[in-house]
Amino acid sequence: MEYLLRQRPGWLRGYIWFGGTATGGAAIGRQALIALSIRVAAAALAFAAQMVLARWLGSFEFGVFTYAAVWLNVVGSLCAAGFGASALRFLPAYQASGDTAKARGYVVTGRWACLLAGATVSVAVTGYMLPGWLDQGSSAACVLVLAAVSLPVYALTDFHDGIGRSQGRIASALLPPYILRPVLALAATLLLIASGLAEGAVGAAAALAIATWFTAAVQLVWQLPQLRRTFPAAAGNSFAPKLWLSVSLPLLLVDGFALLLTNLDVLMLELWARPEEVGIYYAAIKTVSLIAFVQFAISAAISARLSVLHVSRRKTELQKLMKEAQIMSLVPSLICAAPLVMFGKWILALFGEPFVQGYPAMVIVALGLIVRAAAGPSQNLLMVAGRQNQAAMILAGAVLINLALCGLLIPGMGLVGAALAAAAGFSFEATASAILARGTLARAISD
Repeated sequence: MEYLLRQRPGWLRGYIWFGGTATGGAAIGRQALIALSIRVAAAALAFAAQMVLARWLGSFEFGVFTYAAVWLNVVGSLCAAGFGASALRFLPAYQASGDTAKARGYVVTGRWACLLAGATVSVAVTGYMLPGWLDQGSSAACVLVLAAVSLPVYALTDFHDGIGRSQGRIASALLPPYILRPVLALAATLLLIASGLAEGAVGAAAALAIATWFTAAVQLVWQLPQLRRTFPAAAGNSFAPKLWLSVSLPLLLVDGFALLLTNLDVLMLELWARPEEVGIYYAAIKTVSLIAFVQFAISAAISARLSVLHVSRRKTELQKLMKEAQIMSLVPSLICAAPLVMFGKWILALFGEPFVQGYPAMVIVALGLIVRAAAGPSQNLLMVAGRQNQAAMILAGAVLINLALCGLLIPGMGLVGAALAAAAGFSFEATASAILARGTLARAISD
C-alpha cells in the first residue's frame, strides 16, 4: 500500500499520508487510518447490535435502553473530570521534555480522579433511583441503576483512551471502548435474554454493565506495559495537582458541552416523545453518525502531533498540518454522507418498518455533521494552544442554541425538531471554532 502511494503525485501523497516534515510523516497517516478503521468497524458493530436489539426488544424497550445508554455515555465521560482530554496536552509535553516523574504522577492522579468521581456519582444515582426500582418495580429505574454501576470504570476507560491517543497508540486507546465493549455487550445481552436470567431493557443494561467493567480491565492490562516502557518506574512520581486541575477542569467543561451537544437532542426528546420514538430517532442518528468518524479519526491521529508542534513553537508546520487535516476531514465525510442519505430509508427499514420514520431527521443531522467536518480538528487546536476556556464558551453557546431549539421545535415537530436543533448546534460550534482556530494560527505565525 505504501509503495503504491509513493507512486502518486506529491500533493496527493501528502493528503493521504500527511507526508512531509510538517506532519510527522507516514506514521500520522497510518494512525488516522487505524482510527478510522476502528470507528468504521465500530459503526458496523453498532448498526448490527442496534438492529438486533431493536427487533428483539421492540421499539418501546429499545427506547428505554437507549436512553440509559446515552445517559451513561454523557455522565460517564464527565466523571473522567477532564483528565482524558488533558492527557493530550500534558503527556506529550512531559515526554518531549524528559520529565518522566511528572508524567507518572499525572497518570496516577488521573486514574484516582476518574474512579472517585465515578464512584461518587454512582452512589448518588443509585440511592436516588433504588426506591423506585424496589418499591414500584420500575424497569426504567432498574436500567438507570445498572448504568450507574458502570460509571467508575466508564470514566477510567475514557481516561485511558486519552492516554493512548496522547502516545500515538491508537489501537490500545480505541479498540477496547469501540470494538470490545459493544461486542461483549451484544453477546452478553443475547445470553442473558435467551437464558431467561433477565428480560428486555433490563437484560440489555445488565449486559452493558458487565461489558463496561470487563473492557476497562482489558484496557488497563494492555496499557500498563506500554506506560512502564515509556515512563520507567525508576524515575519515581512527581505531582502537580493544582496545575493539572487548572487545565483539566476547563477541559471538563469542553467535554461536558461537547457531550451535551451530541446527546442533548436524545435527552430532550425523552421529555415530549414516547420511548419508541426515542428509539427510532436514536437508530436514525447513530446510523448517520458514520459521517463523523472521519473527523474523529483525523483528530485522534494528530492530537499528539498538534501538542508537540505547539510546545516546540513550530508554527508554520502547525498551520500546514491544520490545513491538510481540514481537507482530509471534509472530503471523505462528503463521500460517506452520499450513500447514507440516498439509501437511508432502506437502511432504517432493517431495524423494523417503524424506524423509517426517522429518515427526515437522519438527513437533517447529516447536513449538520458535514458542516462540522469542514472545521476539521479546530477544537483540538484550541485545547492544545491553551484556549480551552474559549473552546468551552463556544460549545456552551452551541448547547444553548440546541437546548432552546429543542424546547421550541420538539413539541410541534417531534423527531424533525430534535434533528434541526442538533444540526443548528453542530453548525454554530464548527463555524465559531474554525474562526477562532484561524485567528490562533494567524497570531502564532506573526509572533
